[in-house]
Amino acid sequence: MCKLEAEQANLVRTPSFIFSFLLLFAIEALAQTNVSGYILSNTTWTLAGSPYIVTGNALVINGVTLTIEPGVVVKFDSTKALQVDGELIANGTAQNRITFTSTQAVPAPGGWGRIQFSDISVDAVFDAQGRYQSGSVFRYCDILYAGGIANSAAVYCDTSAPYFSHCNVLRSATAGIYFINSIGRVDSSSIKYCAGAGLYFYNPPTADLIVKNDSIEYNGGGVISSSSTAVFSNASIHNNVFSSNGGPGNISAINIRANSCTISDNIFLSNTGGAIKGNYGAIAITDNVFMSNASGTIFLDAGTPSTTNLTVTNNHFENNIGVIYAYSSYSSIQGNTFFANQYYPLYGGIWGGNDDYILINIRSSGGQGVFMNNTVDSNYTAATLNNFYLIWIYNTRFEIAHNVRLSKNRWRLLNTFPLK
Repeated sequence: MCKLEAEQANLVRTPSFIFSFLLLFAIEALAQTNVSGYILSNTTWTLAGSPYIVTGNALVINGVTLTIEPGVVVKFDSTKALQVDGELIANGTAQNRITFTSTQAVPAPGGWGRIQFSDISVDAVFDAQGRYQSGSVFRYCDILYAGGIANSAAVYCDTSAPYFSHCNVLRSATAGIYFINSIGRVDSSSIKYCAGAGLYFYNPPTADLIVKNDSIEYNGGGVISSSSTAVFSNASIHNNVFSSNGGPGNISAINIRANSCTISDNIFLSNTGGAIKGNYGAIAITDNVFMSNASGTIFLDAGTPSTTNLTVTNNHFENNIGVIYAYSSYSSIQGNTFFANQYYPLYGGIWGGNDDYILINIRSSGGQGVFMNNTVDSNYTAATLNNFYLIWIYNTRFEIAHNVRLSKNRWRLLNTFPLK
């Protein structure tokens, strides 16, 4: 074949090759896997089969494991859900996250139902050092625009406890993650823009709660538990950001019941229902930053369990409305900074009378406490005709000493009943 004939042959073959390549590319771009109904055997949702479209409710039966590969996208039609009676392993990576989202062209909160774990699903297991070993898990997952089932959550855990790490749960039309009769572990994750609470625990067992390294922001509440009797054994809430949470009824950033609780190294910013509420046997609030929270920053009312030991140490309180209200047998408030906070008659005057504006209110029946080594600077009230109490101590033996800059605050009375 001469050189000219060879070049003409190449010209004939080249368009055919380009067409075949483009056709293959188009087929791969349009590839998807529709799923619904029962998943009856161990199954892997692969990146090659992605996206997976949940067109009808899907169920992982007991004894079966569904594994989802890094980078997979799972899309749900309206109100559709994935129920896990077996085990779900969704291990993404920082570079290839797993996404659960809506099939809507323009996704919106409530665009699909939820992921639900039943009481016979496989819980996460941890070793003595708290390291994940096995069981249902979400790591490096994004769970977006769920909550299309009323009174539910993006992930609903019924007497079950999967593990969440490095996840984003965003824009649920209901709660973010809901645990009923169980306690799951959530760390290094972001839960934002959910209409309900970010983390909701209903009737939890008497066991330990750990919430660490999370960002819980712009939700209808932060970490909330609901039950007239259920109490966590020990709660550790460490190194989180709680910002702009709140909803009807002054729902706060944290509202739980625990026999013992440590809240440390967190940031509480602009929570409309306050920062910390609930009932605790012993509670230590240390090394946190509280800024621009409303409705009483820390509010620990009488209840079960009753507070026997309150420790508030080395925190920074700035520009909040109301700072501390507590029923406690013993209170130690030391080494804190209270700057430019506003006095507040919480809930129509529970902090005092209807004409009393109070910054710090400690009450008990014959209790004791100390208020020492604090910096109290430039706190104020906009009211003009009321009583302003910097510290109101009721029926408690309290030592107040070695505090600085008390004179720069707007206040009329430092009131104790009795002062001893």
